[in-house]
Amino acid sequence: MPSKLRVAAFSMMLKLSANLVAQTVAIHKSPVPISVDWQRVLEFAMFGFIQGLINYWWQHFLDRRYPAMGASKPILPVASTAGSRGGAGQRSWRNLAMMILVDQTIGLLMMNTVLMVCTNIARQRSLAGLLAVIRERVPPIIMAAWKIWPAVCFINFGYVPVRWRPVVSATVGFGWNMFLTFFMIK
Repeated sequence: MPSKLRVAAFSMMLKLSANLVAQTVAIHKSPVPISVDWQRVLEFAMFGFIQGLINYWWQHFLDRRYPAMGASKPILPVASTAGSRGGAGQRSWRNLAMMILVDQTIGLLMMNTVLMVCTNIARQRSLAGLLAVIRERVPPIIMAAWKIWPAVCFINFGYVPVRWRPVVSATVGFGWNMFLTFFMIK
C-alpha cells in the first residue's frame, strides 16, 4: 500500500510532468517565440503534492462513508452481486452512485479550488483577485471534468481497492493536467 507521502510525491511528479509536456507542445505550436513558464511548473508541482495528500484522505473518507465493495459497514444498504447477503463479494450500487455524486460535486469543487489557489496565489495581488479567479475559472473546469471523470470514478470506486485509488486518479490525471495547463495558458 502506498503511503500518503508516496502518493503525494507521485501526484506531484505527474502534474509537473504533464505541465512540462503541455507547455512544450504549446511552445512548438506557437507562431511567436515563447518559453517554459517555470513558475507555472512549480505551481503545478505544489498543487500535485497538496492535491495528492487531499486525495488520499478524500478517497478513504468516501470509502468509509459510502463503501461500494462491502469492505466496511455501509451507510446505505449493500445489495449482493451474487444474490446473497453479507460477504466481500457484495457491491452497493447506491453507495457507488453516492460516491460518484459526492466526488463529482464537492470533490471537484474542493480539488479545483485548491488548483486555482496553488496556481494563482503568487500571481494575484489581493485575496479579492484570487477569489475572482476561483469564481471565474472553477465552474468551466468542473463542466469539462464531467465529460471524463464520472466514468473514471465509476471504475475507480467500483473496482479499484481504496489504497490504490489516488494512484489511479493521478495517473489518469496526467492527461487531465495537460488539459488544465492548456486551459491556464488561454
